Amino acid sequence: MLSIFRVLPVLAASLLIGSAAKAEAPAYDFDNRNAAVEVAIQTIAPLIFEELSPTAGDASLVLRATAMTTNAWFDAVAPYHPTAVGLYSRLGRRPAEERATNRHMNIALVYATYRVGLGLFPGREADLRAMMEGVGLDPDDTSTDTSTAVGIGNLAGLGILEGRLHDGMNQLGLAGGRTANPTPYADTTGYSPVNTPYVLNDPSRWQPDIQRKGGGLLEREEVDLRVRQVLLAQQQHQHLLRRRLTGSAVGAPALLGAGRSTR
Repeated sequence: MLSIFRVLPVLAASLLIGSAAKAEAPAYDFDNRNAAVEVAIQTIAPLIFEELSPTAGDASLVLRATAMTTNAWFDAVAPYHPTAVGLYSRLGRRPAEERATNRHMNIALVYATYRVGLGLFPGREADLRAMMEGVGLDPDDTSTDTSTAVGIGNLAGLGILEGRLHDGMNQLGLAGGRTANPTPYADTTGYSPVNTPYVLNDPSRWQPDIQRKGGGLLEREEVDLRVRQVLLAQQQHQHLLRRRLTGSAVGAPALLGAGRSTR
């Protein structure tokens, strides 16, 4: 069985440093390979650096993206484990024979990565589609059938996005009732550092860096475009969720959202 439950901390760290392994296209061996390392990380890690934090200096943004990605992996694989329960979704339990190889788990994991990636990096859809197509998967398959790996992966990714969109990180830049000039990930607490980027008033306190070019520090046009892209991605995922729940009210999977419960 895919050892995702034992190696999540290692894989999360690997998102920051990447991996030398490359995905095979299009005949990827889903039965025996590890798609988290060989497929997902190869796409998501560069996007984190290019879109959020080129120097990895914005630790909170980098860790949020890695946590959302690895949480999606866990939730996508949980239905194939005899006892594991998802963090942001409850997608049932699949038969033991479906975990005889890595196939179902790998496929679910890649779809979950794709959905989370679209929510985090909507402007990089081409890269995310290439990830899917590179291993022979259909990025346009929006199935939410929890008897299939595709449906489980889509819903696992959606559950993460639902649960984290309003998690206090201000991804959309609209916190506090803001309706104009959104600034993704902007501070909403009024915090003011003791030190400035140029003056070290207290060596024992944090000094802000001025090198960040990702996240919130973008040109106005770029910010507006990014927010529109994120909002559109969220609307598409909301539609997917509504279709799933209204189309199968009995036995529909539970997406726990921002108010998720703990086990």
